[in-house]
Amino acid sequence: MATAILIAVAAVLFFAGLDLDKQKTVFPIHVKVEKGVAGFNVTDKLEFGSIPPGSSGKKTILVNNTFPHPRNIYFAAEGQIAKWVSVSNNSFPLGYGEEADIDVFLAVPPDTESGDYYGTLVLYYR
Repeated sequence: MATAILIAVAAVLFFAGLDLDKQKTVFPIHVKVEKGVAGFNVTDKLEFGSIPPGSSGKKTILVNNTFPHPRNIYFAAEGQIAKWVSVSNNSFPLGYGEEADIDVFLAVPPDTESGDYYGTLVLYYR
């Protein structure tokens, strides 16, 4: 069984300039599963780089509410790797000017074949 690898990369997500009528923001997720490797890429999406089967990665995102009123925030993973993705705080209120660090975890099952896998993390706000 491969050793668990934690990869921490901070990404800052700002709500400034988003349409107030918009109810969600979608962030693409990519991971390359390869045996015996570890790595990450820093991009504008949740890029986990290469992770061996049976291992995991972690990214930390900063959610900052610049709307002039409180928002209820929640996350949902979708797509091919939805079952591999979890977040440290899936649903919470965020007041004007407040921010929250959210850990996004991706755990590759041990029996996963090598290849590229994709999904999205959707941030819903109301």
